[in-house]
Amino acid sequence: MSDATPRTFHVRDRKSRARIASVILKLPLEREWDITVRRHVKRRTEKQNRRLHLLLSLVAEETGQQLEDVKLGYKALFTEPTVVDMGDRKVKIYPSTAKMNTEELNTFMTKVEIHAIETFGIILGEDY
Repeated sequence: MSDATPRTFHVRDRKSRARIASVILKLPLEREWDITVRRHVKRRTEKQNRRLHLLLSLVAEETGQQLEDVKLGYKALFTEPTVVDMGDRKVKIYPSTAKMNTEELNTFMTKVEIHAIETFGIILGEDY
C-alpha cells in the first residue's frame, strides 16, 4: 500500500470487516499509519440528481441563462461558501452538489424548488 494513495473501505458485513482487519494487520510496522473510522454517509441518489438537473434546466430555459450559471447562482443563494485565502485576495468557494449527502441535497433542492415556483412558476410533479 502506497503512502500517497489513501484507501477507503466500506464495511457492510462481517466479511468486509474481516477483509479490512486483514489489510490493517499487514501494514508494515517500520512506519506509522493514520487510520480514521467514521460512519458511512449516503451520497445523493440518482433520482435526486435527475430531479435537480431537470429543475435547473427549466430555470435556465426560462431565464435564458446557461445551466451552470443557474446552478452557481442557486449555490450562492442557498449554500454557505468556504473562504479561501489566495494571497492578495479571498475567494468564496461554494460546495459541490456532487459531494452533498442525501439530506444536504434534499435541503438545497427544497430551497431551489420553492424559489423556482415563486419566481418562475416552475413546478415539478412528484413523478420526477
